[in-house]
Amino acid sequence: MGTTTYTYDDFMKKATDSGLWDSMSDADKALAEKNPNAGMSILQYRLDYSKATTDEAKALAHEGAERIRKQYGGYSGGVNGSGYYLQDASPSSYVSEDTPTYESTYADQIKSALDTIANREDYQSSYGQQIQDALARITQADPFSYDAASDPLFQSYAKQYRREGERATADALGSAATLTGGIPSSYAMTAANQAGNYYATQLSDKVPALAEAAYGRYRDQQTQNQNTLETLMGLDNADYQKYIDALGFDYDDLNMLLSLDESDYERFKNELAQYNTDRDFNYEQWLDELYYQSDQAEIAQNQKNYEEELALTQQEAAADANQTAYENELTKALYAAEYLGDYSLLKKLLGRS
Repeated sequence: MGTTTYTYDDFMKKATDSGLWDSMSDADKALAEKNPNAGMSILQYRLDYSKATTDEAKALAHEGAERIRKQYGGYSGGVNGSGYYLQDASPSSYVSEDTPTYESTYADQIKSALDTIANREDYQSSYGQQIQDALARITQADPFSYDAASDPLFQSYAKQYRREGERATADALGSAATLTGGIPSSYAMTAANQAGNYYATQLSDKVPALAEAAYGRYRDQQTQNQNTLETLMGLDNADYQKYIDALGFDYDDLNMLLSLDESDYERFKNELAQYNTDRDFNYEQWLDELYYQSDQAEIAQNQKNYEEELALTQQEAAADANQTAYENELTKALYAAEYLGDYSLLKKLLGRS
């Protein structure tokens, strides 16, 4: 069965209803306010005392109330419970200081730092598509090949040499016609063909140089593509490093806060360990004092019992002595009355002198 828990209002109501409120000491009321259950116990003993019909019952009720006062308040109520007498070195109830508790000073900052890290977006490159395009221009470039027909420079040379060849052919035919009086001859035709072929040969001789120049342009374009790719990757790496640095700063902040919090927690554990050590020490002292007070109370009670038994024995011995003396006097008085006819001693014993 559970123990009933009372309030100070319960104590005041019962004390008022029972008519004992005004007769209760300030010390009993103060104890009841601090410990309502102790107050209700004292009040019940006071009621038992008021209803007791024998001295023994009154003594038991008073002793019960005194025990509560000493145990929970460290004082005595005196003979009738209305006074206040502090008990020296009384341990009363053991009460320790509140147990230390830990509450992180950095909890909100740690949560904020974690949120910053958790909510930081993944790195997104500003140059991703440009890098892909530059890489494609390198890896997907066609192998070098030279087609003179599609080379604008070759076409320019072809027009020039064709024009020069045609002019040389015409000049050769004109010179030959002058020598022959305007009559075409095989010599004139041969000279004209040779002049045209010369320029055609000159054009053909230009092809290797033009192909080399085209390869140079191809190679330069590839080099430029490679340089462009490296530049874009360098810019992207720089941005990524900034991202990594910012993330590192976030983790540095978090680790610093965690370190500070851990230091505080270590101090708390040390305080808690010291608190437990002090509490155990104080509790042992309290127990020692409680046992000492209990032993002293037992010794005092034994002494009281001894004195009461001694007094009772002495009273009984005195009563027995008085009874014996009375019986002796009565024997003498009866003897004197019966054998001597002297009734004076008997009348004196019966109070009829």
